Amino acid sequence: MSTFDGLERGFSDGMAIGRRVGDVLTYAFQILSRPLALLTQVFYRKDMGERYFTPIGFFWGLALLGLATFGSRYLLSTTTVGVRTQWGGVVPETQYVLSPLIGYGVGVAWIAVLAVAYSRHTVSVRARYTSGERWHSRTAGVPRMPGLIDPVQYAVTGVLAAACFYFGLPGYGALFAASLVAGMGADQMARLRFWSLVLDQVDARIEAENLGKAVAQRLAPASVEGLEAPVPGYVSEEWRRRNAPVREAAEVLAEPKSNGLVPGLTRTSGV
Repeated sequence: MSTFDGLERGFSDGMAIGRRVGDVLTYAFQILSRPLALLTQVFYRKDMGERYFTPIGFFWGLALLGLATFGSRYLLSTTTVGVRTQWGGVVPETQYVLSPLIGYGVGVAWIAVLAVAYSRHTVSVRARYTSGERWHSRTAGVPRMPGLIDPVQYAVTGVLAAACFYFGLPGYGALFAASLVAGMGADQMARLRFWSLVLDQVDARIEAENLGKAVAQRLAPASVEGLEAPVPGYVSEEWRRRNAPVREAAEVLAEPKSNGLVPGLTRTSGV
């Protein structure tokens, strides 16, 4: 194997490993962020893809909301007030800013919204199968009403998070904030992934056109447009080395023949 072949294979292997690592990291991010993002996306979006709003995402979301609901009593904000005793004195006492029942109510209502959204999603998926309607399985859904675009969704979620912190529900405020960050990250990754696919197709078309031009016009690597420039020196050297025998044979065959022998070639005894 030549040095050029080794460099080429090493580069290809490195790119393949890099793509696999990137795919694993992307999948891990989706596994961790999707349930969080869905907690608030169900408020604003409908008609999600079958592989976007999955049973795993739904049950993980239920688990997060369940923990937040049952732990809301311990996550409610408290304050210290002075309580007058029967003897006329005042002693400090810790009290909740809001009743624990309010914390439970918020959690139960949120769980109900998520469950209803998943039930309607399941029915919609089965209806599309029945009717033969094609729908992208990874789509993040469409707004529930006109004008409810992504920036508006992010702003509303941020306001809800701030309201929870302000009114003494820090656990739910943290959950809203985490869902906001996860949703923004997931949407941005989807945009970048789609744009990367578009750029790959554009690059493939350019490379196909240039390769066709190279074949038609017998161009050397350094003459092909659209590739990385300048071409590394070892590429030109390797090109000349690989094509040297072809050029030498062509030059020999182009010389005039004499007595049935090709000049520059000799008979070998015994042949």
